[in-house]
Amino acid sequence: MDTMSSNLGDQELEILRAVWQLGDATVRQIFERVGAPRSLAYTTIATVLDRLHKKGFLSRERQGKTWVYRASRRESVVQKSRMRSLVDRIFGRDPEPAVARLVDAVESYDPELLDRLATEIASRRRSRRGS
Repeated sequence: MDTMSSNLGDQELEILRAVWQLGDATVRQIFERVGAPRSLAYTTIATVLDRLHKKGFLSRERQGKTWVYRASRRESVVQKSRMRSLVDRIFGRDPEPAVARLVDAVESYDPELLDRLATEIASRRRSRRGS
């Protein structure tokens, strides 16, 4: 598992999402999309982009005097890693009791969701057997 993905702060994740959406992005573009609406300083955006680059989430290329950033990890990979880290934190070493409580909660919240989840589980089991 990529533990680096779980170490992303909210601000880093928001900026990374903007880079995923734009494809290639300059500090100015990210500032206009994320920084200005949130009253963040331009230098804050530049610092976070640099930090994401150092952590390996972004690559960058100099174009004249400007850095152009590009995601070096796919969004789906980062999100999957973040979700795995969350599950590990919630369920701990013995996930069975927590999963049982989660099933109880889902059933009381939306019994049809429990049925859809059972269908999804069965589908995944079939696809693993076929692999």
